[in-house]
Amino acid sequence: MRITQMSAAEVLEKVEAAVEAAGSAKALAERWDVSQPYLSDVRAGKRAPGPSILVHLGLAAEQVYIPAEKAS
Repeated sequence: MRITQMSAAEVLEKVEAAVEAAGSAKALAERWDVSQPYLSDVRAGKRAPGPSILVHLGLAAEQVYIPAEKAS
């Protein structure tokens, strides 16, 4: 199985598409059983989406380590 990495911006695009499809952030929060403030924080980039959101996007988080000289 090949693993494709996504940027944080790409994940947020998926969240925004889900909000649009649901009709509102409130409707999506209810559908996904997450709090509206949490979803709002994720959308604003204040918090990273956790498993309770990622599962609905068909995603999982994985920590990646890179050499320090390549870190930006």
